[in-house]
Amino acid sequence: MEERLKIDAGTNIQEQRVARAGFNSSGVSRNNRMIERHAFAFGAYWKSYDFAGNTGRQNLFAHPLGPGRGDDTFQHDGGEIIFNLPNGLQAYLLVDGQGKRIDEGPTKIVSVKNRPDPTVINGVSCMSCHVRGVIDKADQVRAHVEKNPGAFSELDAKAIRSLYPPQAELRTLLRQDAERFRKAVEATGSKVAATEPIVALAARFESELDLSTAAAEANLPADTLLAGLETSSPLAQRLGALRVEGGTVQRAVFVETFDELVRHFHLGRSLRVLDQNIAAATAVIRKQPASAAVYVQRGNAYFDKGEFDRARADYSEAIRRNDRDAVAYRNRGMTYAQQGDSGRAIADYDEALRWAPRHAATYHNRGLAHAQKGEFARAVADLTEALHLDPHNATAYSDRGFVRARQRDDARAIADYDEALRRAPHSPSTLVRRGDVHRRRGDQTRAIADYDAALALYPRLAAAYQGRAMARRQNGDCDGALADALRTLRFDPRNALAIAELARQSLAWLR
Repeated sequence: MEERLKIDAGTNIQEQRVARAGFNSSGVSRNNRMIERHAFAFGAYWKSYDFAGNTGRQNLFAHPLGPGRGDDTFQHDGGEIIFNLPNGLQAYLLVDGQGKRIDEGPTKIVSVKNRPDPTVINGVSCMSCHVRGVIDKADQVRAHVEKNPGAFSELDAKAIRSLYPPQAELRTLLRQDAERFRKAVEATGSKVAATEPIVALAARFESELDLSTAAAEANLPADTLLAGLETSSPLAQRLGALRVEGGTVQRAVFVETFDELVRHFHLGRSLRVLDQNIAAATAVIRKQPASAAVYVQRGNAYFDKGEFDRARADYSEAIRRNDRDAVAYRNRGMTYAQQGDSGRAIADYDEALRWAPRHAATYHNRGLAHAQKGEFARAVADLTEALHLDPHNATAYSDRGFVRARQRDDARAIADYDEALRRAPHSPSTLVRRGDVHRRRGDQTRAIADYDAALALYPRLAAAYQGRAMARRQNGDCDGALADALRTLRFDPRNALAIAELARQSLAWLR
């Protein structure tokens, strides 16, 4: 890292172009500590030398020169690095005695006081202490050397005085660096205060969870989470306290239970489980030539992680090993579709249907790919075939309704949305889609009712606020439209239609 920052720490020390301060007492270090400042392109690069003890070569006052291998130099066990980014804010790094990055500082060397867990965590613990930038410290080593002239050779004493500047000079550097940080914070629109946003968020994350917080983190309504606790013994055992009024659970318990939450409520796939699946498939592949199925399994895990290039590579290898594998073709087509290459997606879906001609999901996916290309008639045909093979698929009805809406076939679109909601009444996306069609047809009352229903299910849905803003404006409710446009931007800050609504009302106000 120092090479990338163009800092030659060793040369700076040898040429005595650093400013040091050594002291016995520190808010973080359990033993004596030394901090060292290097000037570089973006401002200041500070590093500390921390010790596991105070005796022998870990006694900074007896060995203020170093680091090094000689008996007259100190030998440290780790350190903290703070340096300015190009914008003036600070970056943080914890290292061991060899300068290698560590995620946590050993508690026998450094610790956080007045916290349930005293472990120093790379980044967030540093921010909690350095909310005002660098911390003003007073050097004790220089005075120690000057008061004990016989303790060091004249040459060493001269080097120590050069490395450890007078307090006034050190304080000037510290204030200069604190001022740089203050200006950088204010440039973000904030102010230097007693805490800062990341630390506050981390503290909130580490605290206990009540019912509303646990449900929000699982992206579930509170009532739905409570219902799950009634039907799942593993969830009830760990999270049952949430059913008690005012009950809470510890963060560690919620983290331990999260995989089970994901599985029970069909929320997706746990990243931890996906990584385990990838590792298991990779182990099989390394040990022996694997079947196409193993590559498909690993590709599926990569796909669920959103790593589409890796997923596609595994599906391609599966096809190389078995060119009749419909699953591999279909799933590879999905990676192309995810990245906007609908032409290649359709080619893979065609091949998948060649080997598995009655697979509803493949028709569904090919229909969406045709729609992505603007081939709406083909899209409707494929979605209709998907529903012929799987007539209970609410999502296919909703998607066919969406395509028909693009064709301006509003009556059939609404009929498809009605059927989708009959089969899956708690679908916010389908409600918004139907609301959009009602709004376009001029039926603002029904449109607003659909948007309201969607927001009751998912209060953070920007598309529902956006649609309701437009419906309210068309109803003459400018205040309501403005409020919904602002809510849209809260959850989708780049929403062009919401920005246009704000601009429209601003112009009207100026007139």
